[in-house]
Amino acid sequence: MRTSRLRRITQVGVAVAVAALALAVGPLPAAHAATDFTLDTTSLDYGTVGLGLDTTLDIRITNATLVGQPVDPVVSPGTLPVSIVDDCGEFGIASGASCTLQVTVHPTSPGLFSGDIGLTLAGVPYPVTVSGNAILPFTVTSPLAFGEVGLGVPVTMDLTITNALLKGLELDLVADFPPGSPWAVVDDPLHPNTCALALALAAQAYCTLPVTFTPTTLGAVSNDTWLSLHGLDYTTNLTGTGVPALVLTPSSLAFGSLLVGTSSLAQTLQVLNNAGRPLTLTTLTAGFPAGAPFTVTAPLNGSCPLQGETYVLATGAFCLLDVTFSPSAGGPASSSLNLDLFGHRYSVPVSGTGTLPPATCTADFRAPLTDGTNLVQRGRVLPVKLSVACGANGIGTAPSIRLVTGDQTGGQDDGITSIPTSSSAADTTGVMRPIDGGFIYNLQVPSTLVVGNEYTIKVSTGDYDVRVLLKIKR
Repeated sequence: MRTSRLRRITQVGVAVAVAALALAVGPLPAAHAATDFTLDTTSLDYGTVGLGLDTTLDIRITNATLVGQPVDPVVSPGTLPVSIVDDCGEFGIASGASCTLQVTVHPTSPGLFSGDIGLTLAGVPYPVTVSGNAILPFTVTSPLAFGEVGLGVPVTMDLTITNALLKGLELDLVADFPPGSPWAVVDDPLHPNTCALALALAAQAYCTLPVTFTPTTLGAVSNDTWLSLHGLDYTTNLTGTGVPALVLTPSSLAFGSLLVGTSSLAQTLQVLNNAGRPLTLTTLTAGFPAGAPFTVTAPLNGSCPLQGETYVLATGAFCLLDVTFSPSAGGPASSSLNLDLFGHRYSVPVSGTGTLPPATCTADFRAPLTDGTNLVQRGRVLPVKLSVACGANGIGTAPSIRLVTGDQTGGQDDGITSIPTSSSAADTTGVMRPIDGGFIYNLQVPSTLVVGNEYTIKVSTGDYDVRVLLKIKR
């Protein structure tokens, strides 16, 4: 009983609703004609529209019959980027009433578009055409050419983004560079990021995006696609070339030979700003590896900063550094003067040779003479003992012995020119042999020498001579 009562109540409710609709829209016709509705326009010209953006125009639909009509708008646009929304209701509109059909275009490719959207109302075709021109909604500066920039030197330029349409647009912007890219969007006091402050751009208004180029390698680099607006990629060509920020002249320093324990005169190194814009050298450092016998200092005039002081080097200008060589050991020495700036190193090879002071060579000459004087007889054999040293080093090769006329200043050679060495223990006349760290030589005074004349035994150790004066007696 209860179920039957509920069913009767529901049936009454539906009947009341249908009756109310009938009063509103009137009786429904059995068939529809192309004259049932009038449209306030059958041609929609969208003009210039943005790619990827929705642009909507309205069509007013009026019921031209004397009874209520279901509208049921449908479009078959084919390849046209068209969609519709209406407020005509599920049951249609009354006689003489109107509803609105919103026709939206959402172009996905640039260029002109036109054609019939294939509109039907209550199943009856109504010709409606659309037309327009789709463009990128924004224009951006391209190319943005940074030119030659010194390694590690940040340089900022402004990229301009302009709303190309005749209506305001939200600024849905993404600037994305790949890892390791030399470009970045960086706020700069001289280049404010006005795009970050703007939520939208008015018609044909613009904002600026500061792009910084900091080259990390030598040579040309470029980047084309890195900017996205409303999901669309914009080809914005960024170009730049990394060059050495500093050029050092000369390219190497050679000091030649220098006595150990002394210091050379300074050689000057010119440090040229090659970055193409002024350089702040506050972070410049210069030095040699530990233990190198070279030092770098700042000269009195035109010096480069080495103490962290603020110093701006104009484009194409140079500053100076002095390099000094102070050898502490004999032999060749080499190193590199390293200048570090903005994370990059510039090096100049430096070389020199340390020389030891000349060795002081001495000869201990002992020739036992019979009477304690330097008088000798012709034909006599003199055992000459020699001990030769240069500095702290003994001489491992035998010196030469000569007998010359005259006093210790030298004179005419009298025939004894070179003496061979021997390891024989025999004290053979005319043979020099090693003994006790020195040498021994049995020198026979020639019988041809003139009695009363002076002669000199000259012991030669390379460039050093030791002489003993002899006088011939009967």
